[in-house]
Amino acid sequence: MVMLSASPSGALPPGDFPSDTDFILAGSFEEEVLSHLHRELLRHFELAHQISLHGTDQILRDLNEEEQIRTQAVADAQAALKMASDDWDTMRTHVTAECGATIESYEVSLTRSEEHVSSARSDFNGAMEMARVAVQSANHLRVAKLIDLEHNVALASQTQTRKTRFARRSLDETINDMYSEYGNSRNTLRRVERRLDEAQTRTQALIAERNELQDSTIYDVWEGLRIPMLENEIAVSRADETNAEAIVADARSARATDGYQRRKEAILASRIDLENIQANGAQALAAAQDALAAADIQTSQVLEDAKALFDSTRTGPQYDELQSTLHNLEQFKIENEPAYKEAQQSIADLLDSPLHQAYISAKEEVRERMGDVQQVQASRSLLSFFSDMYSQELERAQWVLDRQDSAFRVTKVNVSGSLQGFLGAEGTHPQALNAELEVEIGGCSRAISTQWHTATAETFVIDVFK
Repeated sequence: MVMLSASPSGALPPGDFPSDTDFILAGSFEEEVLSHLHRELLRHFELAHQISLHGTDQILRDLNEEEQIRTQAVADAQAALKMASDDWDTMRTHVTAECGATIESYEVSLTRSEEHVSSARSDFNGAMEMARVAVQSANHLRVAKLIDLEHNVALASQTQTRKTRFARRSLDETINDMYSEYGNSRNTLRRVERRLDEAQTRTQALIAERNELQDSTIYDVWEGLRIPMLENEIAVSRADETNAEAIVADARSARATDGYQRRKEAILASRIDLENIQANGAQALAAAQDALAAADIQTSQVLEDAKALFDSTRTGPQYDELQSTLHNLEQFKIENEPAYKEAQQSIADLLDSPLHQAYISAKEEVRERMGDVQQVQASRSLLSFFSDMYSQELERAQWVLDRQDSAFRVTKVNVSGSLQGFLGAEGTHPQALNAELEVEIGGCSRAISTQWHTATAETFVIDVFK
């Protein structure tokens, strides 16, 4: 083999390479190619040796006869190739048609079954996604609604507390205003009325005791002496009673004024406002709590219904359809895959079949026979070169043949040139690469320059030989 590498012939522009960008090719022949070159050169030395023995005319006649034989061998090989090719084409066409139909039918049916599975899976996934979204939406709606109503409950409680505190403060201020203006008249009046009742009760008790002494049938002098004392006590008690009545009259007179009545009515109104605010606040709070409880029940039911739909969808008609298509697909593979694989194997085995091997061998035989003809033609092209040589120079070929590897050896072949020229770019004729050889002849190194192209390999060998 010839290993080639390429490097840009100049600076490359950024981006994509222009179509006319050229590269410099460089490479060397591997050992296998060098050995083949050595064998071909020895064959030419053999030809020179034969010429030295038998003369150019005899060798030319021998080459012409050999070319006819080898040309006939090429024709025979081509005929054998035609038969092998026909047999191979017939079997390949038959196997390909028969097995191809099986493979195509299987793949079409498999594709159709897989499309059914894909469609069923898409329907199932779509239904599951809708059910999932429904659960998610129900949950989000429930959370949002409960948060909103819990806020209403908290707001109602805060409003009730605030209004109650304000109304209670207003009532306290009204009571304080009355106390600051009239004092604690009610308690004073009650205390004075209680004092009056006590004085009246005491007076009546003293009068009863006196009357009892005066009406007694048994008059006791010593008891009679107590009557004046009782009269004095009755007088004192009546004085206290009169004084208490005056104080009660004054207190009642103060409570009967318009200002006092207005203060009293204001206190009563404030107390009624407080009671109304407490009642209304409790009602509003209860209504908010009832709305929260009702929403909790209603949204919980909606969420449970969505979850139930989600659970039923997982095992519902779409799920059954998906499982059915998967079962059908698996059953189809079980029933048809063996035949499909057998057909594939039959096509794969074509390359290992005897007919294909015979066809490849026939092609190789034609190539070798044509190579034989090219060798004869190459040898004949050297006759004119040999005819100009002296016999002693031709006899040197025997010396080379006797020594072979020690007489000469090609140690290295380097090739280089333009990639565009080598490929024949833009419609130009392909150009050969420059070849630099290092050859050892009789132990001495020598450099040889020539040209090499894959299409003219035999010419390259001849050039090196010359």
